[in-house]
Amino acid sequence: MRISPSSSMLCGCLLALAACSNPTDDSRNIFPFTAGSGDAAPDVQEEITVDPTSESFLVDCIRIETLGSVGPDGFQTQFLGRAWTADITAHKLNVLFDVVGRNVGDGQLSLQLHSGVGTSISDMCNEPSSDSPVVEGSFVVDGGDKIPFVGAEGGPPTEEDPCIVDMPDSSGLGDIGTVQLGPDQRVFIYAEDDTGVPFNCTSDPTPDAVPLRAIQFTMTLSPDGKRAAGRLNGCLSMAEATKLCSCIGKCVGSTGPGDVQADGPCQGCPVGGKPLATQLAGVQPTANCTAILGEEAFDLIANFSATRMPKKPVTCE
Repeated sequence: MRISPSSSMLCGCLLALAACSNPTDDSRNIFPFTAGSGDAAPDVQEEITVDPTSESFLVDCIRIETLGSVGPDGFQTQFLGRAWTADITAHKLNVLFDVVGRNVGDGQLSLQLHSGVGTSISDMCNEPSSDSPVVEGSFVVDGGDKIPFVGAEGGPPTEEDPCIVDMPDSSGLGDIGTVQLGPDQRVFIYAEDDTGVPFNCTSDPTPDAVPLRAIQFTMTLSPDGKRAAGRLNGCLSMAEATKLCSCIGKCVGSTGPGDVQADGPCQGCPVGGKPLATQLAGVQPTANCTAILGEEAFDLIANFSATRMPKKPVTCE
């Protein structure tokens, strides 16, 4: 199911198994068997003026820690991390979150996750089919086990640790919030190529996006409120991975949104897409998410950094 007709007019969004720049051949549609060299760290975000009444953030870096049974040193996690970094930089993968409300007195936080469509932080719109429920969580002012903005040795982002945020005043970190979604609550992470072709597709009425369940989302705000660093834990069920057809890198051979497969397991999906469960054949389900969902499932754990947007994105038409 296509999420939004207007998405084809713009560049697209978490956690679609999305594009990195490799030579043009069919191997880009599957995980490689060896890891290549890493992409450079994303450019530092330009200075922006933010609307003080809005707390909307755009993720500008994701570092994969766990993908199913594979840890941070596995070629699958490293390859996927480089792919996401490239797509985030190109605004094909846009993960958004809104701090809907904070009650300092009661220590409560309300948060909503989205996917965005746009070419930059300034023209981003919110894809409504990707909206998570507004989730209530905890909020601690200047306390708690905070997620550091700067690595153990400090310094700017590097190829090995691209999500480090170089902030000289990191010793005075701001506030921390945590929310937890239930196993029946899904967050759809959407991504598309700059031709408007979605990187993920289903033949059923669910959105053309990767569905994550039971997300735990923790973030630390910088003292000035313009930056965030955090950690996302989510679960992808084997059953939903089986229904999803995905392109790794690019939907090779596709000429546009209307160019779809006529038959096979990915019938009706973009040319070049392959069943996600097949692509994850070397990645085994994990005990944690399998227990949480009550069915075979993969853990997805990632650290991230994010920039506060100038204003709350409008809803994509």
